Amino acid sequence: MRKYLLLAASILTVAPAALAADLVTPEVYVGKTTNASCKIVNVSASSVATEVQLFGISGGKLADSGPVMIAPGNDTEVFAYIPQDVVYCRFVKVSRTKVRASFNEFSNVFTDDGSDRTVVPAS
Repeated sequence: MRKYLLLAASILTVAPAALAADLVTPEVYVGKTTNASCKIVNVSASSVATEVQLFGISGGKLADSGPVMIAPGNDTEVFAYIPQDVVYCRFVKVSRTKVRASFNEFSNVFTDDGSDRTVVPAS
């Protein structure tokens, strides 16, 4: 009986770490008048460690934040300017309960106000 209690306790101790996984957005085509970004916001009360990556399916990794620590209420973002490719974002080893992550497409036209045109959440 004691062995089973120790086993159960050790599984419960490791369980929260298992909740962290990569979050990935669907693929989106970004043409010659728009830019792409991957953005992650920490909505938890403690700092979150991650890495933000932007990929183009025909060109590999377009942007990478490297390992970052995001303080509560803060965000980090990576960009690709005029990728003209199908792109997607990857957010490395984060818990979906602690962050909100998305792919964002926005205009690169000088006369535009730079507002997001497309926002796709990661899951």
